[in-house]
Amino acid sequence: GGIGRRGLGLGRRGFAAGLAALAVAPLTFYGLRRLRPGARQTLRTEVGEQRTVTLSDGSRVSLDANTLVKVAYSPALRLAEVVEGRAHFEVAKDKARPMKVRAGTRTVTALGTAFTVEHEGARVIVTLVEGRVAVTEAAPVRGAAPPPKELAPQQQLVFAADATPPLMHEAVDVERAMAWREGKLVFDDESLADAVARVNNYSRVKIVVEDAPA
Repeated sequence: GGIGRRGLGLGRRGFAAGLAALAVAPLTFYGLRRLRPGARQTLRTEVGEQRTVTLSDGSRVSLDANTLVKVAYSPALRLAEVVEGRAHFEVAKDKARPMKVRAGTRTVTALGTAFTVEHEGARVIVTLVEGRVAVTEAAPVRGAAPPPKELAPQQQLVFAADATPPLMHEAVDVERAMAWREGKLVFDDESLADAVARVNNYSRVKIVVEDAPA
């Protein structure tokens, strides 16, 4: 392959070399920044950029590269939406106002806790670091919504892009799951397509796996 209009074409054998080259590419980190109190805020990072933001209530949001998060606060509710990408939330305790984080048709509800939400296409991944959260799904057009799924620390709930039931992973290695906040990419039993999608968030030269199955 070579660099063309679609980006960098690599076969499976060349993927490891390409990943190693990108791993040493510099990331742009933005330090802790407190936003002014406001009803609505839009948080955005570009390719290769990471940012940590302190919201008006003291909660912190860390955005991975190529991520869009929208925040809307009211006297009764704290609401955030991970439109795309990956974000880690460290929620300040406020029993009167729970924090709800939406990703597609799923909603994570927490009071004071730390968790990560990843939203890519139709896939949603929720990883709980500490505290407890409940994950709910929107009701289908016909029928009732499934019951909430509660997570304990070191649990990860994966909603696939298809209609298969969500998969719960127990005893997740939190340090590995949070390695992206230190500019590291760690892959554990992920498909090549998913690994490439993650790597492409950090480089403007895109990897294309030419012999990937259709």
